[in-house]
Amino acid sequence: GAISPVLELRSAQRVEHLAGVRSGLMDQGSMIFGVRDAILHGRFYDLKMQEIPETIQTCAWPSGCTVVVVNSRVTRELAAAGNAVLYALPRLGCAIAMPILRDEAKQRGLTEDAVSWDLKEALSLLKVVPASATVEELLKAFPQRTEEILAAVQRFIPGGREGLGDTAIPLRGSTIFTLAESARAKDFFSSLKAGDLKRCGRLMDVGHEGDAVDGELHISDDDLDALAKRHAHEGLCFIPGAFRAGHPRLDDLCAALRAAGAEGASLTGAGRGGCVLGLFSTEARAAEALEALLKGFHDLRRDLDVFTAIPIKGRSLLDLSAVL
Repeated sequence: GAISPVLELRSAQRVEHLAGVRSGLMDQGSMIFGVRDAILHGRFYDLKMQEIPETIQTCAWPSGCTVVVVNSRVTRELAAAGNAVLYALPRLGCAIAMPILRDEAKQRGLTEDAVSWDLKEALSLLKVVPASATVEELLKAFPQRTEEILAAVQRFIPGGREGLGDTAIPLRGSTIFTLAESARAKDFFSSLKAGDLKRCGRLMDVGHEGDAVDGELHISDDDLDALAKRHAHEGLCFIPGAFRAGHPRLDDLCAALRAAGAEGASLTGAGRGGCVLGLFSTEARAAEALEALLKGFHDLRRDLDVFTAIPIKGRSLLDLSAVL
C-alpha cells in the first residue's frame, strides 16, 4: 500500500539526521505535499508531525506569475571556524525564548499557538525574556527550564556549553524574526490567493531585510514599544526582526531583481549564500530580468545560475524497472 505522508515525512527527516544534517521538516514537507501549479502553506515549524497534514493548504499559482531563481555562487560556510557559533546564536536565542513565551501566554489566558499572537501580544510577551543573557544567567532566571536550555545549547552550538562559554545569547531579535516570518508566510498565502502580488513582494522584501548581516539582535523594552507604535496599522508581518542569515552578494542580487521589475526579492534556504528568488507578475518581465542579471553579473551562467520557475509537484516515484 501507499506510504502515509507522516511516515514519509518522518523517514525523510531521519535519513538526513543519519547523514549528519539536523534538519527540520519544511524542505521534506514541501516536497511531499507540493502540488503542481499551486503554492503550499503548512505548519512545519512546531515539529508536530501527526498534525501537519491537517494544516496543509494550497492555492492556484496566478497565471503568468513567474519566479526568477538566481544562484549567488557563494558557498555556504556555516560551520567554518569563527562562523558556527555566530550563525547559531540567533537560532539558539529563539529556541530558548519560544517555550518561555508560550508558558507566559498560557498564564495570561492567551493561546499557546504563537502564530495566532497579534502584534501587541507578541511584543508584550517578548518582555518576559531579557534582551540577551549568558547560559548561567538564563539558568538562574528560568530554573524550571534548565533541561530545555541546556538541550538547546547542545543542539545548536558546536561543542555545546563549553563551545559557547560566556557568550551572551540574544533572545529577542531572532524571536521577533521567527514570529514575523510565520506571519509573513500566512499573509503571503492569503495575499497571493487574493491576487495581490505587490503585497507579496513587500513581504518578501521585509523578510530579506530581516536576514541582514548587521540586523539588530539586542532589542530593548523601549525598542519593543517603538516597534508596537510604528507597526500598529500593518501588523507583525512587516517587522523585519533579525536572523542574520544574509550576505552582501545576496543583497546585490535582490537589489538587481527589484531594479529589473520584481515585485519583491528575497534569499531562500539557510542563507549565508545559496539562492535568491524574485517574484514577477508576467513571464515577459521575468525573461527581461533574467537577461539583465546575466549582463550585470558576468560570473552567472544561463540555466545553471539564473533561470525561471513555477511550482511543480515536489516528488514522485522513480520507475527504475527499465534499468534493473
